[in-house]
Amino acid sequence: MPAVFSPRRAAVIARRIHELTTAAARRWDRASAWSADVLPRLAEFASRGKLVRGQLVLLGAELAGLRPSRTLFDCAAALELFHSSILIHDDLIDNDAVRRGTAAMHIQLAGAVRARGERMHAAERGASLAMCAADCGFFLTFNILAQLALPEATRRKLLALWSEEFALVTLAEMDDVHLSPGSTPAPREAIWRVYQYKTARYTFCLPLMTGLIVARAPAALRRSVLCFGENLGLLFQLKDDELGLFGTTKETGKPVGTDIMQNKKTLYHHYLLTCTPPDVQKRLRTLFGAPRLRAEDVAYVRRIVRESGIYETLQMAAADMAARARRIATRLPVSPALRAQLLQLVKYSAARTS
Repeated sequence: MPAVFSPRRAAVIARRIHELTTAAARRWDRASAWSADVLPRLAEFASRGKLVRGQLVLLGAELAGLRPSRTLFDCAAALELFHSSILIHDDLIDNDAVRRGTAAMHIQLAGAVRARGERMHAAERGASLAMCAADCGFFLTFNILAQLALPEATRRKLLALWSEEFALVTLAEMDDVHLSPGSTPAPREAIWRVYQYKTARYTFCLPLMTGLIVARAPAALRRSVLCFGENLGLLFQLKDDELGLFGTTKETGKPVGTDIMQNKKTLYHHYLLTCTPPDVQKRLRTLFGAPRLRAEDVAYVRRIVRESGIYETLQMAAADMAARARRIATRLPVSPALRAQLLQLVKYSAARTS
């Protein structure tokens, strides 16, 4: 992991996540018997992640000369809580049973329902409870944001940024959902748009811009970092697709072949169903969206990706994104140490295995 992802900082963010959710559980326990269950469960779920977005908040502030503070760590914790809440919805949408190497939230809460001796429709109730738990995480996020020790104008900018970017994430998710059914390949332009708004801006631009806004960075620096973040985020998504196809369960935290079974409309999917011979496409259409896959089915898709040149094409696209991000990083008016961190972040994103 690059230096920007510090275990010490991650531990502080995780601690603040637990402290903030514990305080909320105490305030809100009068409303529901589930408060004492769901909020600690949400904190544990959020803390199991890599806390990448939270640490990028700190990096964004440092690019403008502001050192980490309690306020920045609270921003980081709030963003990680929101991200984890989005993942809960994502798992419900995709019907994923595993997340971050453990049971997805709706599976956990179905188990909690059964543990209370209420077995009737436990799976459906677990899904409903998980949806509510995610919503609670969203509202807690904005509650934390509203109480940050910041000038009112800065807080308004953060609220405007977060509400705008989260709306874009949601709309991009709707595109992703709409494109997923059926074996017809999605247009490349639509796929790139989902990549940009569901992953790139949300994963990199939003946290970096959050830190820059808290640090009251000049507009020129914000524009440059925004461009850096978009290129880095697209690179990150291309690597994510690669791992989704070629990674192991240990690396991704999901069963092998999940993207194939979910018929995910990635660029791999697009090229496989537009740039291969008809007989190959015919077999591929039986695999994408299949409820179960054998190891040899996954191996077949992997082999076609490599033999058809698709893998090389997307590796070149990733290399282009990495080169653009590096060029921007070298021109930013930041210290050599911070520039080295940004370049290391690009290198990590291009070569990561999880």
